Amino acid sequence: MDPFPQSERFPLSGARLLASLAWPVLAAMLLSQSGCSLVVMTGRMLLGDLKQPSQFHDATHVDLAKADCKVLVLCSANETIRADYAAVEFDVLEGLIHRLKAHEIRKVVSPNAVAGWIDEHGGRFDDLQPIAEHFKAEYVIHIELTKFTCQEENSPNLLRGQAEGRVHAYKFDGTDSERRLVEVMTSDFNSKYPQGNPISVDKKSAKNFQQEFIDRVAMQLSLIFYDHPRSEEMQ
Repeated sequence: MDPFPQSERFPLSGARLLASLAWPVLAAMLLSQSGCSLVVMTGRMLLGDLKQPSQFHDATHVDLAKADCKVLVLCSANETIRADYAAVEFDVLEGLIHRLKAHEIRKVVSPNAVAGWIDEHGGRFDDLQPIAEHFKAEYVIHIELTKFTCQEENSPNLLRGQAEGRVHAYKFDGTDSERRLVEVMTSDFNSKYPQGNPISVDKKSAKNFQQEFIDRVAMQLSLIFYDHPRSEEMQ
């Protein structure tokens, strides 16, 4: 009697054996043609779309989503921007804070409280130290808008959002009366939407487009501060 039945001596059928041998060959062929893109796609299929560290995380080695730190977020714009878009500072600030909290950065000072403090102090914050001390913040994020417009240049009936500025991040360093804000990260940013043809005011109102663009700017800024999959990065 044969101690090894045929099913055990030949566990793979002819078709299954050919398939098992063909997969490595096919994979090698695809890799030679597709390069890194296929490797990335395969990695996502097997492991999911892995998160990458944010710019803030890379610069400070601090993950704000895991650190138990109080964060103060500020947004400022020049006089030209405020003349055309009076509420843009608050709207960007509110949108950014909303997204930070949605990604587990929860100890963020309320934008209404920030606006109230600024109003009480002449509508300006030339020095970040007093407002940071008032709210007992451990980190301060300052969004400095140098350009913001929702209108295509020289085309009043066409809509295109363009924003530029600089992002600063500070940390309180030292103890007691010697505590000082120290800059720990800085980064330029720019946003243009849509990248292709502008949108006619006949297809979308200027008000709705402005809110849509502000949401997009806030999302782009938020990605600087929390770890995220590369697929979330805006094109």
